[in-house]
Amino acid sequence: MPLLDGKSAALLTKSEAALVRETAPAKLRALTPARLRTKVARVRKLRDKYESLARRQKGEAKGTVAPRGQRRSEGNTNTTKKAEIFAAALARVDGEIARRDAAEKKAAAKAKAKASGKKAKAKTKVAPGTKAKTTAKAKATGKKPPAFAATNEAALPKRARMQKAKSGLQRSGGHMAARDR
Repeated sequence: MPLLDGKSAALLTKSEAALVRETAPAKLRALTPARLRTKVARVRKLRDKYESLARRQKGEAKGTVAPRGQRRSEGNTNTTKKAEIFAAALARVDGEIARRDAAEKKAAAKAKAKASGKKAKAKTKVAPGTKAKTTAKAKATGKKPPAFAATNEAALPKRARMQKAKSGLQRSGGHMAARDR
């Protein structure tokens, strides 16, 4: 469906018609964020202009509002149509902004997950010499030890420290060799 048909284009000035044509999805994708912000401001300003003009003309036609000029307005169909054209254009521009925001959030979340995955691996390193004891203990009891049981307390993430405190596990302190004596 074209953005402007013949009758709609005839209602608008050249600059207004050009602005509406620039809100085509393919053209919006090519714009920089700064240019997109200026487009949304221009389209919103024209939409607001024609909506308020249509309200005033409706009131003048009904006789509830005093006319601004020599005679009252006959109707507001063309002005209402212009307001609808700019409302649709604004919806396209806002949709592009929302699409870009969603893409940025998705990329940021992906980068954060990737970065936190690397940090989590670095934080959960097992102290030297404790891995063999932990696996022997796990084999003897048949239970898997918690992932944070043999790690350095300060290196644990806050959530893991809280979970460890709630679970009642003995806090690892002192020399690791003296732990079992």
